Parts: sequence; C-alpha cells; structure tokens
Amino acid sequence: MRILDWKLVQLGSTMVSLAVYSNVQHILWQSRRQDAARTNGSAWKDDRMGGGAGQGDKSNDGQAFVLYPKGTNFNMDYYLSTHMPLAYKSWSEFGLKGWSVVEFGPDSDYCVQAILEWDSEESSKKALASEAAGVVMADVKNFSDKAPTFLSGKVVGSS
Repeated sequence: MRILDWKLVQLGSTMVSLAVYSNVQHILWQSRRQDAARTNGSAWKDDRMGGGAGQGDKSNDGQAFVLYPKGTNFNMDYYLSTHMPLAYKSWSEFGLKGWSVVEFGPDSDYCVQAILEWDSEESSKKALASEAAGVVMADVKNFSDKAPTFLSGKVVGSS
C-alpha cells in the first residue's frame, strides 16, 4: 500500500495528517466549482497546477469529512445523484466550493467518505447552523441506515 496524496488539516487545536492510500478503490465523483468570484477574480485552480495566492492557494480553506462506517446499508446511486447535489445546492451560498466521494475497500473501517471543500472553516460552520442543513440532514435516511462521523477543520498546508 502506498500513499497517493496527503494534506495537513487542523481539527480544532489539533493538526492531523490525512493520507490517501492506494487501497482506496476509486474516487466515484468529484465536483469543483469554477467560480472566479470565489478566487479573487481568477479561475479556480487545483494546487497541483502550480497556483499561487488566489489561484489554488488553499491555506485559508476549510474541509469537512463525512465518514460512513463499514457495514452501512448505503445507496451509492442515490447519494451521488440526489444527496450530494442537494448538499451542494443548499450550501454553495455559504461557501461550499466542491465535493468528492471516495469508496473504500473491504479492509477499511469505513465504506464511504465525502470530502467537502469550503471557502473557510467558518463557512462550513455557518452552513451547518443554517436552515438548509436541516433539509440536507433529513435526507440521510434515504441512502444510509447509519449516522456518519463528521470532522471539519482548516487546511494549513497542501501540495
């Protein structure tokens, strides 16, 4: 098993190093918003494209991780076609820039993970405190029989 990518994320006062290992089966879907207004007037670029401040610099961004435990009765088709677009539509006004969903292999403690990319850690907190969050959370019962684990933090470094 080899590391494919890693990021340092601050969860509260704790620094966490997150690694994407080669045993992850595949990324099922990825949505990135190419919104010039959110990136200081320039087109959004991933860090690996060599962007600087305002062009892929994620040092002030927030990330949230939604982890569904192994053994969950999970409807991936519904999740990708209905729930994640609902979450994006509901929370993009609060600063949700994009999302990706990862399906893990059988050796993992989790079966699915959603990664939500935010303008800032504060943006994710505002979205989760909004009325829109109630609609998004009420939809969970339509694709999962278990509650997810939620983690969020500020990106403090990336490659």
